[in-house]
Amino acid sequence: MSDPLKVALVIEGPTDRVVIESVIPELLDGGAYITTTLQPEGSNAFGRLGAGWGGVFRWCREAAESGGGSLSGEVLFENYDVLVIHLDADVAGKHYNDYGFPSGFDDLPCEEPCPPASATTDALRRVLLNWAGETQVPLRTVLCIPSKSTEAWVLAALFPATKRC
Repeated sequence: MSDPLKVALVIEGPTDRVVIESVIPELLDGGAYITTTLQPEGSNAFGRLGAGWGGVFRWCREAAESGGGSLSGEVLFENYDVLVIHLDADVAGKHYNDYGFPSGFDDLPCEEPCPPASATTDALRRVLLNWAGETQVPLRTVLCIPSKSTEAWVLAALFPATKRC
C-alpha cells in the first residue's frame, strides 16, 4: 500500500475547500490523499494572512519571496506532493488600490469580454503566476480558476433545472 497523496491548498475560503475536496477523489480514482490548507491559515496566532483573494495574493507573494523570487523555489514542495492554488475569476475585475495593496502591481483589473470565459481566466492565470514569481505553472502545482466563483458552480450543479440569466 502506498502513502496517501499529500495535497496542499491555497484557497480563498472554506467553500472552496469543500468543493476541491469533493473533486479530488474523482481525479485520484479513489486513491488515498490528505489535504492541508495553507491559506487561509486556521489561526490568528501566527500572523494570519486573511481570507479571500487578498489572502491568496499575500500567500503567493510570501511564498515567492521565501523561494528566492519564485514559488517553485519554495521548500513546501519537500512536504507536499501537489499544491492547488484557487482563485475565483471575479478577482479579474478588482483593483489593488481598493484593498490597500502596495503599488507596483498593475495587472489588475484584467477582466476580458465574456464569452469566452477562458479569456478572463487565462488573463487571471497570468496575474496569479506573476504574484508567485513564475511565468508558467510550476511542476506539481494545479491552478484552479473557476468563472466567476466557486459558489456559482455549486449552485448550478445543485439546481441544474433552474433558469439562469
